[in-house]
Amino acid sequence: MPDLRLDVKPGEYWFVAMRGFPPWPVIVCDEEMLPETLLVKRPVSAMRIDGTYREDFLEGGKNAKDRRYPIMFLGTNEL
Repeated sequence: MPDLRLDVKPGEYWFVAMRGFPPWPVIVCDEEMLPETLLVKRPVSAMRIDGTYREDFLEGGKNAKDRRYPIMFLGTNEL
């Protein structure tokens, strides 16, 4: 079972595994780096503009494990 990390911060490097692909290095993006077109489509599981999470995505909340973070794949620079 993989470790659940809820304290992910912009600028941190991680390896992300997606079904059908080998683990790939990513960097967690600061939202200031994201274009407006992505910001308006922010999923409810992501941090809000004011830095808070919806109640069910807070640590200990029933959906905390489903939080989403903006990342950029290194080498391809895809968001």
